[in-house]
Amino acid sequence: MNKKTALRLVSEACIYYTAICVVFILIQAIIKGSFTSDAINCLQFIMFLPFTLFVALGNLLYRHFNSSRPKRYIFHFLCTAAGFLLGIYMPYALLSNPSGSNSFIVITLCLSLYAVALIIHAIVTSKRDKSKKEEAPYVSQFKKK
Repeated sequence: MNKKTALRLVSEACIYYTAICVVFILIQAIIKGSFTSDAINCLQFIMFLPFTLFVALGNLLYRHFNSSRPKRYIFHFLCTAAGFLLGIYMPYALLSNPSGSNSFIVITLCLSLYAVALIIHAIVTSKRDKSKKEEAPYVSQFKKK
């Protein structure tokens, strides 16, 4: 990984981290009614960083990996799932000690939401690529210039 790619990975992770933290603080402030110190769990905020690094890595692999689109989707899924399990679910499990059935439900729900978003993205990009191919005029390669 060259310096430019590493810098892009870190900068995207920082952007995602900032956005997730701000949204999370606002949601907790709305739910609890104020910005008190007990509304913010430091462990969750620290563990958002590995999650955002894995998501940024997944996005980087998706954009710059020269392979078929299904392989890129698989790599993105693996990075995002690993980031979710390490950065989001592990702090939750450490604090609340959920049962096995609750863990299965939470993980299945989150991964199914990811799958729905992935399917929507795949449909939109395939239709966009198809319309671009149809709009492009045919240029003969064998025509004399």
